Amino acid sequence: VHQLPRGLRKPLYVKDEDYRLSFLYGNYVTLANITAAEIARIIEQRLSPLYISVHATEPALREKLLGRSNLVPVLETIAAFAQAGIRMHTQVVLCPGINDGAAFEKTVNDLAAFYPQVASLAVVPLGLTRHRRGLPHLEPVSGTYAGSFITEWLPRQLALQERLGGEFLFLADEFFIKAGVEFPPFETYGDLPQLENGVGMIPLFEEEAQELLGTVAALTLPEVTVVTGVSPLRYINAFAGKLAAATSARIRIIPVENSFFGKEVTVTGLVTGSDIVSALQGELNIELLLVPDVMLKEGEGLFLDEMNLDGIAAALGCRVESFPATPEGFYEKLVEIAG
Repeated sequence: VHQLPRGLRKPLYVKDEDYRLSFLYGNYVTLANITAAEIARIIEQRLSPLYISVHATEPALREKLLGRSNLVPVLETIAAFAQAGIRMHTQVVLCPGINDGAAFEKTVNDLAAFYPQVASLAVVPLGLTRHRRGLPHLEPVSGTYAGSFITEWLPRQLALQERLGGEFLFLADEFFIKAGVEFPPFETYGDLPQLENGVGMIPLFEEEAQELLGTVAALTLPEVTVVTGVSPLRYINAFAGKLAAATSARIRIIPVENSFFGKEVTVTGLVTGSDIVSALQGELNIELLLVPDVMLKEGEGLFLDEMNLDGIAAALGCRVESFPATPEGFYEKLVEIAG
């Protein structure tokens, strides 16, 4: 919220700590100022599972990370929920030099003590936009840092899984993308409890792509141009190449650098309409542009900058459509276009 530019939709600026939205939609909340009455209500109404942003279990460090003081101790809240049978999914946004190292190890051990009521812990690299006026300096997660973190923590993740008897700690896909290393086997992601948090998306994509490629048929259709964020480009290109070979479709993939939020933001879901127009304005001979639906607000068809598909079509002078951002969804879109 603090790293957003001006002029976006008003709801995007709301820092919502409503635990009901955590239960209903999987929104992460800090529960930093939760009251005893609210804890009792959650237990009474069996609002489970909840999604909790922990970041650190050491109280002073957590206060520093959240920029607030006199917080309700998160482990006390988690203990109350665990005792009452409330399941929780947790996350740590890893900030190099702040909540990593011994602090992260303590956080992992503290939360693992509540397994299986604390059902999972995702560790996600810090994301920085270019809109940081008045905010403290933070070190980004580099490729070298990501590689070192994987080297240290992937074996410990697997050892923890062995000790607990189930999957618990998960490293976000972005670590592996930044480091340029292979993902662990798909089986290590369990039932993908942190998928919406960017954990297991690429392994799931590759698993679904492999299954799909054995079932596709030849297609006759015009060349399609597909936009994507920078992060998944390697994996999208690999799939598109195999799909093109299997179907004789002509597929061109174009990565879109995020000028709106800053080039450090590389995920597909945060690409805006203006980014797409900027990236493709000089491109010739685009017959059909396909946009993954994760770039659009569900039900409204708006990008984060409030552009829509018609606006992009007008700016680029081509046909623009969206498609479900899965291997099957993309193939079915091609089948639909082929008629």
